[in-house]
Amino acid sequence: MGKYYWESTFVSGNPVGGVMYVGVVDKNHSILEVAGDDVNDHGIGWSSTGILLEDNSGSPLGTDWVAGDVLSVAINTDIKAIWFARNGTWQGGATQAEIEAG
Repeated sequence: MGKYYWESTFVSGNPVGGVMYVGVVDKNHSILEVAGDDVNDHGIGWSSTGILLEDNSGSPLGTDWVAGDVLSVAINTDIKAIWFARNGTWQGGATQAEIEAG
């Protein structure tokens, strides 16, 4: 339990299937599957096409990533919350204060 944060830099946008993801999954999730692509996979993923995928349902969260974008993920497992940022801008209307308090 606790709070976690990491960043990664998007280098290229041409993987198999044409989409990259950042996110989290539980320990039983297959590394060969996309986070959030199944209602029972207990994962959530944010795609390079700006879609948030959770429980096999997608919703818009920002715009397409481009090479050089810095992607940030903040998680608070105590309250089961996750936030995503692109180049320092939190997506979905989240604020730095909200994330620090969460």
